[in-house]
Amino acid sequence: MQNRINANNTRWGCTVISAGAIIIVWSLGMSLSAPAAENGCDTLLAQIAKTGEVPAIIINPVDETVKVFSTKGSCSETIEKWSNREPLSATGN
Repeated sequence: MQNRINANNTRWGCTVISAGAIIIVWSLGMSLSAPAAENGCDTLLAQIAKTGEVPAIIINPVDETVKVFSTKGSCSETIEKWSNREPLSATGN
């Protein structure tokens, strides 16, 4: 019985350590994508235009922001700034 309890505690400890490592890696990845948000969407949209990728665009009227998500990262800017942009091209040109 004691061996079974020790095995369960060992598995639980490994699960906690693994979850902690995943959270650290995820937060590190999020912090690396943060500069794109701080610099606006200019850089990100330029990168996306080169690949022809169609990003996910979410408009939030509550805080008046537009968020852009792609495989290259994400960014956010005001609806006013977004509405002054040229339309996105589906072909990347």
